[in-house]
Amino acid sequence: MKQFSRFFVIVLLTTSCSVAFAQKVDIGIMAGGTHYYGDVVNELELSTMSYAAGGFIRYRLSNFTAIKAMGVYAVVKGDDKNSSSPWQQNRNWNFQTLILEGSLQFEINLVEDRNSGRKLKNKTIPYLFAGVGAFYFKPQTTLIHPDGSEHLQSVAPLQLSGIKYSQIAAAIPVGVGFRYYVNKKILLGGELGLRYTSTSYIDDIGGADTYVDPETTPFPKATRLIYGSSESDKNPGDLRGKTALSKLNVNDMYLFMGVTLAYNFNKSKISGSGLKRQGCPRFF
Repeated sequence: MKQFSRFFVIVLLTTSCSVAFAQKVDIGIMAGGTHYYGDVVNELELSTMSYAAGGFIRYRLSNFTAIKAMGVYAVVKGDDKNSSSPWQQNRNWNFQTLILEGSLQFEINLVEDRNSGRKLKNKTIPYLFAGVGAFYFKPQTTLIHPDGSEHLQSVAPLQLSGIKYSQIAAAIPVGVGFRYYVNKKILLGGELGLRYTSTSYIDDIGGADTYVDPETTPFPKATRLIYGSSESDKNPGDLRGKTALSKLNVNDMYLFMGVTLAYNFNKSKISGSGLKRQGCPRFF
C-alpha cells in the first residue's frame, strides 16, 4: 500500500511539474475593423466598415494547439442608401449596433510553436480557430424629428416589426490568424474571424418581417416617425425584411479583422524535451 501511495505521489508531482513546464500563457489586446452581413448590408460595402477592440488570454495546450478566451467591444452598421438595390433605397433603413462579445476558441497551429527554449524554432505561427460564444447587441437608428433635429434611438424596445426579440444571442467564431515572435516575450499578429449568429436582428430586421400598425407597438409616435422616413409601402403586412425576397434567408453575420499584440508569460527554460534547470523534485 505504501509503495502504491509513493508511486501515486511521484506520478502526481511529475505530472504537475510537466504541466507547469508546458504552460504557455499569452495575454494580449486586439484592435481593428468590423463588417456585417444581413438584411441591410448584403454586398461588399466598404463604407459600412466600423471598429472593434478587445483582449484575450491564450493557453497553449501543446506545440500545435491552444485555447483562447476573448472579449470584444465592437460596432457594426449599415445604411440602405449605400445599397445598389432600389427596394432597399426606398426602405431607407439605417442602423448602428453596439456588440459586446465573449467567446472561447480552439486554435490549431499550422507549424510547430516550440519557442520556450533558448532559440525560436518558428518565429511566425499561422493558425486556424473555431469556437463558441455569446454576445449582447444594441441596435440603434437615426431618428429625425419634424423640426429637423436628430438623435440615435435604440430600436429593440420599439418593436418596429411587432416582434419582441432577445438582445443576447449565440455566435460561432471561425477564422484564421498568425502571430510573430518579435522576441521570446512580445508577439505581434493579425486575425480575421467570422461570426455566424443565432439572430437575424442585429440590424433590427428579420428576413420575413412586415410593417405593423404603429398603434399596436409600445411607442407609436417613434414608430410613425421611423416609418415616415421610408418610401416603401408601409401598410400592415407589407414586407419590411428583404431577405424573404430571395432564397438565401440566413441569420446575420459579422466579422472582425485586426492586429494583435501579446505578452508571453511562459517562464520555463525548457530546451527541447529536457527538464534541465527546472528544479523538479528527483525521486531516484
